[in-house]
Amino acid sequence: MRTTAVGEISIEHDPVGPVLAVMPYNGPLATMGSKVIPALLAGAPVVVKAAPESALMMRIVSACAVEAGFPAGVLSILPGGVEVSRHLVRDPRIEMISFTGGPQAASDILRSEEHTSELQSRG
Repeated sequence: MRTTAVGEISIEHDPVGPVLAVMPYNGPLATMGSKVIPALLAGAPVVVKAAPESALMMRIVSACAVEAGFPAGVLSILPGGVEVSRHLVRDPRIEMISFTGGPQAASDILRSEEHTSELQSRG
């Protein structure tokens, strides 16, 4: 419990992981900040499905994570297209999906009958 100017707040550390972060091609670093960092801070491992157009940027992010000493498996980055996304959202090991993208991709994720975990959608 913390006391602030507006009252008391409770901060919970409740990882749901693994989290799948489906990233758009535009603004991958900003999206990392809103999807990946909160999940990692909560203690959840993250699988990033990056757009093929951002593969070079994601390679740099991956190298930075290694250099920072991230343990293997805490942050996995997979650039790929729609088929990679479809495969990952159906993986039963994924506990939560954080998605930014277009309506067709969102529809594919929502139709995934095999995925029964929580869905956080931002479009």
